Amino acid sequence: MAELLPAFGAVLAELDGVVHHAASLDDARARARDLIAGGSVARWDDAALDEIAPGGAPAEDAEVSLILADVGIAETGQIGFVHHAGRPRGVAVLPPRQVALLAAADVVASVAEGLARLGVASAKHPGHAVLVAGPSRTADIEQRMILGVHGPRTLDVVVYGATA
Repeated sequence: MAELLPAFGAVLAELDGVVHHAASLDDARARARDLIAGGSVARWDDAALDEIAPGGAPAEDAEVSLILADVGIAETGQIGFVHHAGRPRGVAVLPPRQVALLAAADVVASVAEGLARLGVASAKHPGHAVLVAGPSRTADIEQRMILGVHGPRTLDVVVYGATA
């Protein structure tokens, strides 16, 4: 697992995402508070996100999306998560900035392993699994890159539980 963290961070950086390392969940919460810096927050109802920000801002008005990633994929630099009760889709895509917490133990080597962790390969498919590799981007016909069209313009992933 620890050997996967540098690869995950390097690939995510190539995709304009930023990885921050924290030794513990408490340290990750402190780092997330610093990243949010008083901005309005739409967040998921996950216990790991408690003590970071109260949330409460409607996703369409929030400056920051605060979520908990279920998996990180080293080969692609992606984070993956599943929407369900307490994890509305709008929170993960509408605010212009996304801060995601990710346990180091949840970083896997391949997309296949990541999809298995998300339950996509099982008979009890979770319904709506998402893989995110850096900020949302698209290009027009002249190949001009535009960030933030289909989701957040910036992505910060706070990996906790190991150092890289």
